[in-house]
Amino acid sequence: MYINQSMIKDLIKYQKGQFCGLLFMNKWILHQYGKGTKSNNLGHYFEWLCTGALAKGETDAPKPEVTKKGDLSSDFQVAKQQSEYFHTLKAKYGFQLVSSGRKIIADDQWIGTLDIEASWKSVFEQYSHLKSEKNPNHIVIIDLKYSGLLDDKWSEFGWNTEMLPRKQGTMLQAKHYKFLFWKEYGFNPPFFFFVFDS
Repeated sequence: MYINQSMIKDLIKYQKGQFCGLLFMNKWILHQYGKGTKSNNLGHYFEWLCTGALAKGETDAPKPEVTKKGDLSSDFQVAKQQSEYFHTLKAKYGFQLVSSGRKIIADDQWIGTLDIEASWKSVFEQYSHLKSEKNPNHIVIIDLKYSGLLDDKWSEFGWNTEMLPRKQGTMLQAKHYKFLFWKEYGFNPPFFFFVFDS
């Protein structure tokens, strides 16, 4: 069985009495997944528009909600606009996508799926302490987030920057992906969350 960061988060919640053991077993042992929420669907649609990568377990492109006239619903229209903004940022900051949705497996035990593996030379030029002979292609990991909780301090899923260091689950994802990259390639690339407002 492969261990990913989402499983670790759920296990920690279970150990704290915040997650049902039966749900943990169904999800991680029996691989029985429920239907995604509208928030999940919006996030998958947004990420697909940004990178072209499908969500875990998906084989078809996500289908947005549409009105009776066939136009995108307002929520999905915002997701589309934010994906266009992502492409604007990509051009502005000069990073190139190397891969999206790529799985990394380490020690035949640990697994993770990177939203974006990018080459971002200018960030290494700006922050010289990031330079490494083991990372000559200026590789960074970028994880996309689509959220309506940008300034929320108290929600587990909030993105208030003052509170982020205290959010064990959120920071676990960054640590897990950097760990996988180090195990596979012998270096620890910079990790960035790109958070877009829904």
